[in-house]
Amino acid sequence: MKFRHYREGFLLALLVGSIAIAGWTALPLAMPLLWAGILAILLHPLVEWLARHTARWVAASLGVLLVVGVGVVPLVLVSGLALREAMAVYSSFFPQGGSDNTASGSVGAAVQWLASLLAPYGITESEISSRLGEAFAGAAAFVLNSLVAAGQFTFSFLLQTAVMLYLLFFFLKDGKRLIDWLIYVLPLGDHYERRLFADFATTARAVLKGTLAVALAQGALGGVAFWLAGVPAPVLWGIAMTFFALIPSVGPAIIWAPVGAVLALTGNWLGATIVLGAGVGVISVIDNVLRPLLVGRDLGIPDPVVFVATLGGIATFGLSGFVLGPLAFAFARTMIGVMTDLYRDALHHNT
Repeated sequence: MKFRHYREGFLLALLVGSIAIAGWTALPLAMPLLWAGILAILLHPLVEWLARHTARWVAASLGVLLVVGVGVVPLVLVSGLALREAMAVYSSFFPQGGSDNTASGSVGAAVQWLASLLAPYGITESEISSRLGEAFAGAAAFVLNSLVAAGQFTFSFLLQTAVMLYLLFFFLKDGKRLIDWLIYVLPLGDHYERRLFADFATTARAVLKGTLAVALAQGALGGVAFWLAGVPAPVLWGIAMTFFALIPSVGPAIIWAPVGAVLALTGNWLGATIVLGAGVGVISVIDNVLRPLLVGRDLGIPDPVVFVATLGGIATFGLSGFVLGPLAFAFARTMIGVMTDLYRDALHHNT
């Protein structure tokens, strides 16, 4: 009996140790693995439908091509446009490579408007330009360092994207067998394991279809409105609005509302009407129309919890945290439900 316990303990230690080493080895590929799994969940119904009409590997290949055409290629193109706009904005502050700290172009017009407001307080346009020059001189080093790091980021992004697409093909092709194997080997019981995987899939679909789709729609519409209003760098503004739209209770109004107000104060009534009209009439209501349509009640997490999960996820995991945060909270909710079911009698007895 003692030998049996010793053997079982030794096997358990080997099992835990081997899984820990394998997880530590795969840790650098955590993000490609995560996104391959999430995209496989999202594309599963389409691939299953395609698999009924063609070979499964062909269906999986078509799913990967869909991700490349709809996701990767537009992301690369938009990133290129955003980089060019960033350089243009930088040049508007430093038309001579940073040697002149007097703002020019649209920035200069804004400085003149601000100087007219502050003139009663004895603040001149040259003083404002000087202060701006000092502030942006410090930002110059950051911009230049970011441009140097852009090449490294691009290489890392392309490498991780290639790994993600490779894994996505096999997840789409053999994902069902992988899930069945995990349900077989995990010790919770098939019912709870299927519930765990189902909740994970539901949450991933809800976050991607609801949060990401709504954020992209709001950012795209905001960028178009800024372009029609003649606001410089509309792609950059659109990306910024997309990012803030990912955060519940914040939204893209933090961008379009001040920009619309500045346009109105500077006398650009047409631009202000376009930006504020699009913000109030389209961008602000799109969340109330698209999110229930795409998500419904799938997520099942109160808005304050979603807010904490999203912000905490972004702070902890970077941009992918807008998915990881809600997934972590949904996983915790599911495990609490499993524990409640397993120990319902004991919990009831303690009360």
